[in-house]
Amino acid sequence: MYRLREDHTYHMPAHFGGQPGGLSWVCRCSDVHALSLVYETDRDRLEAYVHEDFELLRPEISVQMSQMRMVDFMANGGYNLVQVSVPVAYRREAGLTGVYPLVVWENQTWPIIGGREETGVPKIFADIADLHSRGDHVFTCASFWSRTFLELDFFGKRDATPEELAQTNRDMEHIHLLGYRYIPNVGGPGAALSQATLYPQAMRCDRVVLGEGALRWHVPAFPEHHPGQHHILRALGELPLGRMIDARLLHGEITMNPPDARTLP
Repeated sequence: MYRLREDHTYHMPAHFGGQPGGLSWVCRCSDVHALSLVYETDRDRLEAYVHEDFELLRPEISVQMSQMRMVDFMANGGYNLVQVSVPVAYRREAGLTGVYPLVVWENQTWPIIGGREETGVPKIFADIADLHSRGDHVFTCASFWSRTFLELDFFGKRDATPEELAQTNRDMEHIHLLGYRYIPNVGGPGAALSQATLYPQAMRCDRVVLGEGALRWHVPAFPEHHPGQHHILRALGELPLGRMIDARLLHGEITMNPPDARTLP
């Protein structure tokens, strides 16, 4: 019979063994294309989806599709993700600000498991198309059960100046991904685990293109169109789509730092 060791880290199914110590490796994705759109929305309605441990800093939503390639923990394979996040401050630790992901869709199981149960990132599955382009038009979409729920379009206007590129890299040198890890009780109401988390990340860009963007949420007419995700899509789709604050296409590398991830007091 196997016995769990307190000095090991395990993943389910744990009975096949774990590894000594904690998570010891920094995850690197060395070829990343990201389409990022930021738009204004209604503060009161947006705050309804931000946990009370956090303070919404600005009534804006960031939607970023990242095409991750040369991912070291996937044997230099890749995956795609769509992250919907808002800017927040953590109320219980002075000076701690970052981005609070409302939801992250990914199209591979392994990164979902690592981010969801282990670091509190609200990851779920979707089919996410690669970035496609014709001329200056770059576009993608995400779907679930063969129904598209999000379309993103970007129209490049100019490359960032050296000063703008340098500022982008300064802004993304320390990304505080502030999540909330919630594990329900088995068979009943309440939480087996409920805690705020910090998952440090960074991005280094070698090119940034500035431009104009548009997005469209497709709210499903019936819950059975998107089982398990209908309420998420309806909530996001019903938030007002205000002024587009920023639209850009980025290329570079992303570093994710599980060894420095931690729960927050």
